[in-house]
Amino acid sequence: MTINMESGRLPWTDAPVKMIRHLTDHFKTTVLGDDFRYMPQATTLFIDEDIDNQQIEVFIETMAMELKKEFEIRKQRALTFTELGLFTKSQIESFLTHHTDAQSWAIHYGINGGLGVERSSVRTREVPRGVIPCSSMRNHGVAWAPANDGMEVWLATSKKEGQDWDWDSDIGHESGHAAFAPVPLFVQSANLLKGMLHVDDLTCANDLQPRHIARIVYAFAEIAVVALRGELRQTETGTPIGQKEELLALLRFSHELMPEFGFDRALSVYGHSTGLLDMQNDRAIYEVAAPMMRVIPKFNNIMKSFMAPSVHELKELIA
Repeated sequence: MTINMESGRLPWTDAPVKMIRHLTDHFKTTVLGDDFRYMPQATTLFIDEDIDNQQIEVFIETMAMELKKEFEIRKQRALTFTELGLFTKSQIESFLTHHTDAQSWAIHYGINGGLGVERSSVRTREVPRGVIPCSSMRNHGVAWAPANDGMEVWLATSKKEGQDWDWDSDIGHESGHAAFAPVPLFVQSANLLKGMLHVDDLTCANDLQPRHIARIVYAFAEIAVVALRGELRQTETGTPIGQKEELLALLRFSHELMPEFGFDRALSVYGHSTGLLDMQNDRAIYEVAAPMMRVIPKFNNIMKSFMAPSVHELKELIA
């Protein structure tokens, strides 16, 4: 395998690492061919210095084969979106491939696993770089560091501490986020485990606070990824949203905020379901995800924000 490796720094800790840039270009000329267009444009592998070259080669070769399988699934499910009349072929292709520069993907191959930090970072003038791990998946997160244009933001991915790579989660799922459903900084900085939309005594969308907006943005990104992968979650709904009542509330509030995107159709379809979505065979997951996928590209300009938008700011952003 001919691939350029250089010395570098892990963005969120500034620790010395080996680094392989432009993995997308490498895969384009090897196993992926034209399917490289489904990859995040900026994909960098950061490697602890104790990882030897043979381990690196095996990782890259396995990652390439996993992505090849991943993209075949993605294309098949994209076809179903068009067959259901939810997108045209050009619209779904645009969603999957025209925004792959929205978030850089940083894969950290650490000797022990994990993101290399004990807790979430807090941004201050004295601490200009850091990473905020996902609350439920501590080896995934969103990182930031100084850059020439002010600040760079990465989707940060590693294997779990003390475990091998989970190719489905660490590469399959995460590649979807970085390519078409990016995760803004404010999503991870909000404590999304405290309170759900339907238990906050909210009566209309105008009552939503920024933390609720953060949860909505997070839900859109997660549901888009699982819908395009056929990825079942062990929840009451089969999706990352745990309960039927909350998913109904999410769709209702989204329709109030963004009435032109088709959330009313999604609400009707899901409202008549049992609540548990068959991710492989049921059209309902496509109906639920489609309006979210129409909105997601609108979030690209707020990827680097530590603060979620207000209702007014969100409406301006969508408009």
